[in-house]
Amino acid sequence: MVQNVNLYDPSLRITRDWLGADSFAAAIGAALLAVTLAAGVTHWQARSLQQPAQEVSAALLQQQAALQQLARDVDTLRPDPKLVGEVASTQATLAQRQAALQLLHAGGLGHTEGHAAALQAFARQSIDGLWLTGLVLDRQDMALRGRAMSPELIPAYVGRLNREPALQGRAFRALDIQRPLDEPATAGTTPNPPRLAAYVEFALSGSNGSGFKENPR
Repeated sequence: MVQNVNLYDPSLRITRDWLGADSFAAAIGAALLAVTLAAGVTHWQARSLQQPAQEVSAALLQQQAALQQLARDVDTLRPDPKLVGEVASTQATLAQRQAALQLLHAGGLGHTEGHAAALQAFARQSIDGLWLTGLVLDRQDMALRGRAMSPELIPAYVGRLNREPALQGRAFRALDIQRPLDEPATAGTTPNPPRLAAYVEFALSGSNGSGFKENPR
């Protein structure tokens, strides 16, 4: 006799008890494994970020220290009164020299042609053994004072000046030549009898009255 068994009958299927001890233990084990893996990953990430975080923290501390030092330096910086005074004096001197230079080029009040060309003429006509110690320039007159190793150099120098176009129209009225005494001995040395100097001093007054208040000595 043959008997057929219906395996698709739900009542005949094998059932598993999910609340059994084995299933519960497996679930607990899987959960612990997942928690362990997650904790390991988190610890690794924390360690990998720890060093950059420490470097950033150290850099911030350095910047804060630098800012504090800069603030202290700014508070302690004060202008030096002596240096400020020197700068002001230098600026005033520079302004005076610029004004004098402008006045020189302008030739004085009301004289717009200037004396620059006349001064260049004197510079061109220099003679060895003769040098000027004073100069007066007027619009149409001039006066000279200087020293020369030989009196013969003076008329030669005047003749060279007369050939300068910038000095045309100016003439000399009188010439005074003196041979001074030599410089006195300094303190602590044996005094020597006075003697004449090796050079002469001269003064040329202008034809219109230009000259010096004191004679050269």
